[in-house]
Amino acid sequence: MTVAVLTMVYNEPEFVPIWVKYYGSIFPQEQLYIIDHGTDDGSLDHVGKVNIIRIPRTPKNNKQRSALIRHIVAGLLNYYKTVITVDVDEMLIPDPRHYKDLADFCENRTESVVTSIGLNVVHLTASEADYDSAHPVLAQRKWAQFVSPMCKPSVVSKPVTFGDGFHGCTVPPAFQHLYMFHLRYFDLKCGLARLARTRAMEWWSPKAGSHQRVEDEQWINSLNRYNTMKKGALLTTEAADQQLEQLCQDFLSRMTPDARGIYNHKPPVVGRNLIEIPESFSAHF
Repeated sequence: MTVAVLTMVYNEPEFVPIWVKYYGSIFPQEQLYIIDHGTDDGSLDHVGKVNIIRIPRTPKNNKQRSALIRHIVAGLLNYYKTVITVDVDEMLIPDPRHYKDLADFCENRTESVVTSIGLNVVHLTASEADYDSAHPVLAQRKWAQFVSPMCKPSVVSKPVTFGDGFHGCTVPPAFQHLYMFHLRYFDLKCGLARLARTRAMEWWSPKAGSHQRVEDEQWINSLNRYNTMKKGALLTTEAADQQLEQLCQDFLSRMTPDARGIYNHKPPVVGRNLIEIPESFSAHF
């Protein structure tokens, strides 16, 4: 089975190396595609044989972005049996009790569109050091929180229409033992550097992307709240399975199609306890 992996970036020096190294360790680099929305910081200068699709720099517009990616995914499906669509800070890892790796998952899954189980990897600033790019992320970060907005239709084998931000599509969500590790909150310094860029960039409207344009203090406070959260079960254990099953069912119960047929949910479902990431996962990225 052939698989393409697709993302879109603008000046992402912290995350491009992680994304290329992880997905390039599973699939040939020639099967990775990066849509470059005007990068000018050199962060795409050393990505090997990864395909770069260059488009002109314009104000960020998630509707425009989802329409572009919808058409590119549909086109890639003429050449690949499966297309994985993720943001550059999103790493997909299947449950090792069911699949060897992401390639095995793509080969053996039964759903044509798979929704990932969304987990925010968090930096516990009170006890964990700053991220060191010389070592794997998951060797340095041990805790994550379930967040339903990161439960995205990340793996498709048929054309779909995505909603803004790719939080839903025109196919009802279906889980199949696939975790998404979202790195927005994985490191204080990386997060603040990225926040400075997203605050400075041009957006299509004054209200767009408000959560990516907050002041540093607000973002730091959001991150520091993880220090006081209760630590819970180890991922891939029965206790964590039960917790995630209930959270995923709550998420599914809130999903309804809008006028366009795109499935959305409100309000979001958020885990109350942190979930421990197994040490073995550090072999992935």
